[in-house]
Amino acid sequence: MTLLRSAVAENIFLLSVLHRAGLRYDVLTHDGVFYGTPTAGPLKAIVYVTAGGLCVPFSREQWHMRALAARLRGKVSPRLLVGPRDCADAFWEALHVPMQPRINRPHRLYTLVEGQLLVEGHRDVRPAGPLDLEQSVDFAARMQAEELGVDPRAVDARRFRRRIFRLISEELFFILPVDSVHGFQASASSFCVEGTQVEAVYTPRHLRGHGYATMGLAGMCRLLLMRFPLVTLHVNEQNEAAVKLYERLGFQHSTAFRLISL
Repeated sequence: MTLLRSAVAENIFLLSVLHRAGLRYDVLTHDGVFYGTPTAGPLKAIVYVTAGGLCVPFSREQWHMRALAARLRGKVSPRLLVGPRDCADAFWEALHVPMQPRINRPHRLYTLVEGQLLVEGHRDVRPAGPLDLEQSVDFAARMQAEELGVDPRAVDARRFRRRIFRLISEELFFILPVDSVHGFQASASSFCVEGTQVEAVYTPRHLRGHGYATMGLAGMCRLLLMRFPLVTLHVNEQNEAAVKLYERLGFQHSTAFRLISL
């Protein structure tokens, strides 16, 4: 936690893993494992690896990241790597993965705090409820299929559904109803006392271009800032429409990230 709190905005996801586990080792290792470089003194580099192949590295120094990757060659099999660009690139290069990535994409972290939100947002934005589960699962899966080229229901439909159900139960999944359809939906699936991270922003294709994403996300952020001191999100730097949307809402340009998918 000391290492991760040295760069809070970049590490909301990893801090949320620790937060959910309550620092209980048995809970912490249920879904994934933290690996760290064995060094004398303070921890210098870590990577969190899940059973599904998600790898999230962090270090302030690239050579520590490379040293950790060298020790993990052949021991971890990343399917999706996401992290601050310098350390993600260093980890990936030193891991010597034999396959060429299907996606190697520059991302950017954006941050928002109280007083920066420039759009009030739609007042009908609300946490999703049990009756919204089916459409929430369907649209969340469509979003991932568009973004990463893989429908999560084809990988593990039950696990994906349980994840959306949990987010709805915790009032961390938000929707903007437009007639009988979610004109906007997104989740705050990573959270800790330091802040939360917005993910899976989605508007169905036939409703795009009508302002639902702008008004929906603004309304969601207004509600989140009542609960958390910091809201973050990642965006593909090549997605100009998304970049313009987030900056129009008041999100501040922050750390360069990398997303690599096999």
